[in-house]
Amino acid sequence: MPQPRIAMICSSPELGRRFEALASTRGLALEAHVAALEKALPLARDLAARGLADVIVACRGTAALLANELELPVVPVQPASLSLISALFELAPSHRSLFVPRCAGESCDFAFFEAQTGVQVHTAFYCDLASLDHIIAQCAQLRLGPVVGGGWACSLAARHHAGFKLVMPGLDELSLALDAAQALAESMARRRSAMAGVSALLDGGKSPKAPVWHIPYAWDAPAGTPAGRVGAGASGAPGASSEAGGTVRPSSAGPAEAGAQELLFQAFDESPDAASEACCSLDDYLFASDEVAALLERLRRFAQSGSHVLITGERGTGKAMLASGLHRASDRADRPFAAVDCQALPADLLASRLFGTADGKPGLFDELRGGTLFLSQADAMPGEVQTLLLRAIQRQEGELPSSCVRIVAAVRRPMAEAVHEGRMRADLYYRLNALSVCVPPLRERTEDISLYVEAFVESASREAGLAPLALPSQCMERLLRHPWPGNARQLRRFCELLVERCRGRFFLEAFNGLFSELCAGLEPASRHPVPAAADVSRHVQIRHQAQSPMLRPRDALVPVAQPERRPGSLTLSAITPTQVDEALRRAGGRKKEAAALLGISRTSLWRLIRGRAQAQEA
Repeated sequence: MPQPRIAMICSSPELGRRFEALASTRGLALEAHVAALEKALPLARDLAARGLADVIVACRGTAALLANELELPVVPVQPASLSLISALFELAPSHRSLFVPRCAGESCDFAFFEAQTGVQVHTAFYCDLASLDHIIAQCAQLRLGPVVGGGWACSLAARHHAGFKLVMPGLDELSLALDAAQALAESMARRRSAMAGVSALLDGGKSPKAPVWHIPYAWDAPAGTPAGRVGAGASGAPGASSEAGGTVRPSSAGPAEAGAQELLFQAFDESPDAASEACCSLDDYLFASDEVAALLERLRRFAQSGSHVLITGERGTGKAMLASGLHRASDRADRPFAAVDCQALPADLLASRLFGTADGKPGLFDELRGGTLFLSQADAMPGEVQTLLLRAIQRQEGELPSSCVRIVAAVRRPMAEAVHEGRMRADLYYRLNALSVCVPPLRERTEDISLYVEAFVESASREAGLAPLALPSQCMERLLRHPWPGNARQLRRFCELLVERCRGRFFLEAFNGLFSELCAGLEPASRHPVPAAADVSRHVQIRHQAQSPMLRPRDALVPVAQPERRPGSLTLSAITPTQVDEALRRAGGRKKEAAALLGISRTSLWRLIRGRAQAQEA
């Protein structure tokens, strides 16, 4: 089996040597590199581009940043709590106070240590190298004691002439991270080997080292052929898809080929976002915001046209679901719908899947006549495949629209950027961009968050056989303020974990713990700007007002008394259409003010309005 490709990016050479030594005991040859936070990003991209890493291991703050920017998996090394406490007790006899910098969102409670030793622990949170340098400079200026932290923090402490104590993850934390990284890297190595065999098979060649499988075609069978659904079913919210889906024919492949068949089906025919969503319509997309209402209305108009459509939106915003809904709303709804992830496949395999092979095996452009082809991450399409796609589109321009393949392309960032950078042909871009929509991220439509939370919690509770949780208003407020870089998919995962930990009864401690972990994975400054280093002190709360500048995040995890319900507020079931109309009239049509008059949330008001409209249509 091929050697797993693992790289570590750490904050100190000593930690790197420790990780390399641990890997060598398992017979793994890997290299550790010294960098932290945003300085680690170009290094990680270079390792991935040169094929030197399938998986990257990094300390928690750096890992959170890399995970939001890279496509390859990133495994975090958990904080070494025991090592930190041991270092603090070691320093306690000779110091009155100590300083511990913490990555944004990490929980820290040194009350027990302070009570036992009488030593005060000052803590400040940082989100990038600039803010880390700023808080350590403050520590040195105020003489708060030695800096106790990782390699980067200690090097900055030395630069500012402050004392320091290096704390590194222990063997247990490193072993857990290496276990996870090794499992991921070995799985990816097996997939590379399997794909090499599939590529050889599709190209008609035979390799003595490549396995040959009898693989069924993974799309619609001819009329009358029995077909079964694989991974069917979807939730009515973006980001709620399963990992694999599609229509496959019964296969005569033996047990030895079953794994290869499943591998080809997942990597070949479905992008992760598109799985099992061919059964979704535009009406299944949950929303309460005006922005999404306008977006869906625009897509319904697009559905009546045969032109190609470009959907731009961040990951987790439901682009695959919208593409499927567009297909089902069109006159092509009875024709096949297929999805391909342009980034998941090498150029030769992607070309074979789209346009067929030299030995006459048809591609999707032949199979989907009159149907819809969804190209996920279209801006990652290799140049040679772009040329083939452009030719296929040009050939269709002289045919009847009913026999052409309609393309719905999805990208995470504006495709014009890819054209400007030379990664996308301009002539192909203009054809794919005949009609376009941009899906707003969840942080720009906070009205939808509470609706999603309700749906995801209810779904997860039902699947677990538990009573749905009722979140206190202060907890919902914190969810509304979070930027959700992973959008609905990330929110869904959070709700599932909350249901799992609470087991039918809400616990504030479980919520606080999950939310703390969530904050540790905030998007980096390039996407979600954070205060400049010089302004950090204006965006935090002071804990020890007179003696200690112990800093806390703006949304510090402290319980807040739940507000009482206003005496004049109503339950949804008691609100009549006349009351809704009167509230809207008094508010001048502004839904936020109308909801306040009724004593309900804006999301609840939207649900009342939509329910009445659906009842009138019926």
